[in-house]
Amino acid sequence: MSFVNKYINARAVGLMMLLCFGMISHSSAQLCTVGTKSRFFWPKDNKWYAGTIIEAASDQCKVTWTGYGRDQDSWVTPQNMRLLVLWTDGKRYPATVIRKQGNKYLVKYDQYDASYNEVVELRQLSVRPQ
Repeated sequence: MSFVNKYINARAVGLMMLLCFGMISHSSAQLCTVGTKSRFFWPKDNKWYAGTIIEAASDQCKVTWTGYGRDQDSWVTPQNMRLLVLWTDGKRYPATVIRKQGNKYLVKYDQYDASYNEVVELRQLSVRPQ
């Protein structure tokens, strides 16, 4: 076997191990993507504002607010974001978080009544682009 074939096989085995042990999940959404423009809730005045994600963490996004100085940049949690929920059919549905429950989130889907609310994992959430 040539060096190239060995290298490719080793990379494939490594990727399979990462997938199997949950370090990479092709079926999950990423909460924050740097550069995504969206609307984020500011709880101090109960209003939604336009902003752009400038930094990503596992469970929050750092946002720079449109029309405001960089000194106003702040970290925003899923409870204050307009989101998409990755569902079992592979589609993403618009929703907002009602509350955090342990390490999961109770979401309300847009255009559906409360009977459709459900608890989802963080890996299913991504910021809804504007």
